[in-house]
Amino acid sequence: MKTTTGWWQLLIILLSFACAAEVKSQDAGIWPGNIGAANPPARKPAPPKPTPPKPTPAKPEIIQTAAAAKAAATTAVAATADANRDHATTRVLNAKTTRPDREHPPDDSVKAAAHSGQVYLPNYNPHQPLILTWQVLGPALDQVLFTTSKIAPPGTWWPDLAFCLKQIIPTSIPPNQIRSYGFYCCPEHNKQTICGGPASHYCAKWSCVSSNDSDWKWDSEYTHDRATFSFENSGPGRYVIMEPYKRFDCRSADLDRIRIKFTDTGKNYDTQTWMRGMRWGVVFNDYNNKPGSSVMVRLSLSSPPAQPVGPNVLAKEPPSTSNTPIPPDTENRLFSLIQGAFLVLNRTNPNVTQSCWLCYASSPPYYEGIAQTRGYNKTTDSSQCPWGENRKLTLTAVSGSGLCLGQVPHDKQHLCNQTQTVQPTEGNQYLVPPLDTAWACNTGLTPCVSTSVFNTSKDYCILVQLVPRLLYHDDSSFVDEFDHRGRWKREPITLTFAVLMGLGIAAGVGTGAAALIQTPQYYEELRAAMDTDLRSIEQSITKLEESLTSLSEVVLQNRGGLDLLFLKEGGLCAALKEECCFYVDHSGVIKDSMAKLRERLDIRKKEREDRQGWFESWFNKSPWLTTLLSTLVGPIIILMLLLTFRPCILNRLVTFIKERVSAVQVLVLRQQYQELQWDEQWL
Repeated sequence: MKTTTGWWQLLIILLSFACAAEVKSQDAGIWPGNIGAANPPARKPAPPKPTPPKPTPAKPEIIQTAAAAKAAATTAVAATADANRDHATTRVLNAKTTRPDREHPPDDSVKAAAHSGQVYLPNYNPHQPLILTWQVLGPALDQVLFTTSKIAPPGTWWPDLAFCLKQIIPTSIPPNQIRSYGFYCCPEHNKQTICGGPASHYCAKWSCVSSNDSDWKWDSEYTHDRATFSFENSGPGRYVIMEPYKRFDCRSADLDRIRIKFTDTGKNYDTQTWMRGMRWGVVFNDYNNKPGSSVMVRLSLSSPPAQPVGPNVLAKEPPSTSNTPIPPDTENRLFSLIQGAFLVLNRTNPNVTQSCWLCYASSPPYYEGIAQTRGYNKTTDSSQCPWGENRKLTLTAVSGSGLCLGQVPHDKQHLCNQTQTVQPTEGNQYLVPPLDTAWACNTGLTPCVSTSVFNTSKDYCILVQLVPRLLYHDDSSFVDEFDHRGRWKREPITLTFAVLMGLGIAAGVGTGAAALIQTPQYYEELRAAMDTDLRSIEQSITKLEESLTSLSEVVLQNRGGLDLLFLKEGGLCAALKEECCFYVDHSGVIKDSMAKLRERLDIRKKEREDRQGWFESWFNKSPWLTTLLSTLVGPIIILMLLLTFRPCILNRLVTFIKERVSAVQVLVLRQQYQELQWDEQWL
């Protein structure tokens, strides 16, 4: 039995060595020591390239005895376990910090959406302009070769980038010869396994070359790259005597300056792919040792800085004091929304608020839009857009009919009584809606529409006004619904807040717009309550993100401890004989989104306070002050009028009394005179 076991182990060892020799032979063909081993495409005559010797497959060592085979098998298994253990431990320890070196190509849906101008960022408004910063990085990510920035919506600005060959491949060759010999580039994202890795600069085969430039430039086989590389300046020729560059900075007139130009394929990729970065291998084609390096093109997004307002921007800020944050009170927040809605309804249609119930909807949507037919402004200044609106908010309930933009689908055309087309312009413009309105688009709710992002053939937007989704019940129908007596119950009347706002308008003109215009003060209170509700949602999401991050840290720490306990078995995954699962932390996007939302809510609050006058601010102090002012303002005005016109009124009153007294005296005297006349006649 032992002899049979030994022969089986010997057979396994021989097969493993044979497979290793075959893999090594194949790797020798895939990873040549010099790119000149492969035949280049047909081009103009060039100096000959040395051909490296073909690698010789390693011969497996034959083990003579069964005891030696058993010992070798034990050693191989132990070495494999150690390697798996080290690899698994390294992956677990670096799970939070590693970044995938390659990105997966987008599927057809992503390509189609990217072609339509949409930007796939979580919780992001595609029409909002940001600071776009394109960078060209060297082999080390902290080596910035080139950078340029502009404020524009993501996916609309594709500038030409540049770097110099001497920045990544130092050489003592004169610049005119560098320009003559040229270079070639190979993309890292090329999924062909024959192209190799960083050791060969992703250029193990000539078919992997996507861009090249020299005196003998040839047509590359790889034609669907995301960017092209070419020399920016022409040279005087290789035979002109020039001194080598003694500096390593890149200037616009340098002969080794390389321009990077985005292709249509690269522009159609989503923004997240460019934010992760794309790397190309760059090889200097000097026909000797062919030195090479790599560059990365990466995009970063950031919010535009806030502009200071005030005469003295250099004044020292007062010392800050830390206040204990007040936890959000759900009851007060919900009551504020109800109170704001009631004030608007009571002002527009007092009859419906005499005896009623206002209830929250228990299922989404919690907000709805009222379609508006109003004008909008065009501007090139993005600061005129109130970007404080909630980003990437989807509005699923829209009522009424109003102004629409673009190609509205057939099932949404009942929401449009006026449809306009957005004409493409040379420069980017923003369509700014009226105050307290927004655009409900197929890409999400946005405060402004960018003409460079809006696709007229696919996108559409509707001008809406946001209101909370509240249900209205009159008193009788609501009581009948919960009355358990054996009488016949009628169907309860259930209306939404948006419908009730439309009922307050005569002859169906608009759908609530006139009511909101006539009662700006009450709608401001409702809008402030909505902002408070959004702020509470933001705080809840932030707390949830912090809890998730803390939980992930605990899980990773426990995972590391379990791997140490199962070190001999090759780690936890090897002991369980299961695939290893790794955690990818995306909470940074949530944290940034919530921080920006918090900042913009503060800006909206400040703008709302700035729009109020000193008299309007009195009504926001407390409810009793509003009632007191409304009660006393009438008598006070009457009293002031009396005090102002008192002399005139008293004079008129005295004159009137005198006239009446004189008239009475005249009548009395006339009567007495007539009696005397009658007496004289009779006598």
